[in-house]
Amino acid sequence: MGVLSEVYSGDRIINQYKSSNIKGSIYNKKTKLLIIEFNGGRKYEYEDVPDDVAAGLRIAKSQGVYFNKEITKKYKYKLLD
Repeated sequence: MGVLSEVYSGDRIINQYKSSNIKGSIYNKKTKLLIIEFNGGRKYEYEDVPDDVAAGLRIAKSQGVYFNKEITKKYKYKLLD
């Protein structure tokens, strides 16, 4: 659907999306941690996500489709409080 905003803060890239499933993401280029916030409010942290995969999420036509195909269940993750 598209990127509503993108902010660079040190090693982090913070995005908000216009998506039916994903509200936003925070990617740390140094640690390779990707945090995904879903529209329902849950946040998950994904480990060892390569730069190109995180960039693909940001530029995807549909963040939800890209996430389901390229990220979910491919990287170790945990639910954040």
